[in-house]
Amino acid sequence: VYVEDSVFEYGIGGHTIRTNNDSLKIRIRTFDYTPINYRFNKFTLFHLKDSSSFGFTLTDTSGNLLATMDNQHIEKYPNISEAQLPNLTNEIVLCAERKDAVQLGSTIFGMMVENDSSGVMLHTVGVNGAEAFHFVNAKYFAEQTKVLGPSCIIISLGTNEAQRKPFDKLLTIARLDSLVKL
Repeated sequence: VYVEDSVFEYGIGGHTIRTNNDSLKIRIRTFDYTPINYRFNKFTLFHLKDSSSFGFTLTDTSGNLLATMDNQHIEKYPNISEAQLPNLTNEIVLCAERKDAVQLGSTIFGMMVENDSSGVMLHTVGVNGAEAFHFVNAKYFAEQTKVLGPSCIIISLGTNEAQRKPFDKLLTIARLDSLVKL
């Protein structure tokens, strides 16, 4: 992602949202139709957490506070915040929150919603056009993948590498090997 000739670092999602607007609000809504109901009560935010970054709050659509995610809270992983919501819901609002003047902006790499239901959880990561080296070079990819706690990882890559002319078999193998090792 390019903005004003600078390259954003990216994480698990392959996209980056960066803002200096402390009034940022992102509405997260899941499907709610019978028989499938994707209600959730756990929210994970993949974001840059340092002293210059905004914190976040989660509210319901009426503006009632559900959870706070600040940069002071120590988590198992440094650039991830998790919040347990009081009830299952289909809709929340993620709000940036500036608590002091040194907080200049926020960088968001991705989000995840979960519930307490049993079953298989499937995550897809990356963006159209990605190649193995993009994942290897994503600064936060390995760290953020650990949060998912995968029991199985399926790597489905190679089509985009194969489009390069001339095709370099040894380079492609080396890049895929680097991703598998990561």
